[in-house]
Amino acid sequence: ELPGLPESAEDSFFSNPEIIGERFKTLHQLYNSKKPFFIFTEIQAFKNPILSPRTLNEKCLQISKGQSIVFSLLTEKLFELGYNLKDLTTYPGEFSKRGGILDIYPLGNAMPVRLEFWDDEIESIRSFHPLSQRSEETLNSITILPAKAASVIDSVNSTKNEFAHYLEKE
Repeated sequence: ELPGLPESAEDSFFSNPEIIGERFKTLHQLYNSKKPFFIFTEIQAFKNPILSPRTLNEKCLQISKGQSIVFSLLTEKLFELGYNLKDLTTYPGEFSKRGGILDIYPLGNAMPVRLEFWDDEIESIRSFHPLSQRSEETLNSITILPAKAASVIDSVNSTKNEFAHYLEKE
């Protein structure tokens, strides 16, 4: 689904994590998918600001088990993408850290993920329930989408990309 907004609600595009997450997730999947699929949307979704496919891909983080990444650099990147540091990760767009553990609730995900580090290597990635904090599923990789549109769009007026760009493959 590619959600749209009424024209008067454009400002909420920059603050509603569910809408941002669903839009970014759908656009990212559309551009990177090798298989055709359907998108359900409304005409208004085509009028809302949209990132270029290249910009969206550049702003997404691909994290895999066994990957080496400096813990502090990853937390800095999460701030840049619009994520908020909290004591406990319970809502989309939040992250928390405890020792060598980093919890992130990526936009577009049904559940948050827990990254366990051993030094600078990601030892495990697991989804977990946001209320009980119990692990649910072991994952091999995760895509972290931007948490706020404002973190990747300089201004609505400078973003004159078209949805059709997502249908073209480079």
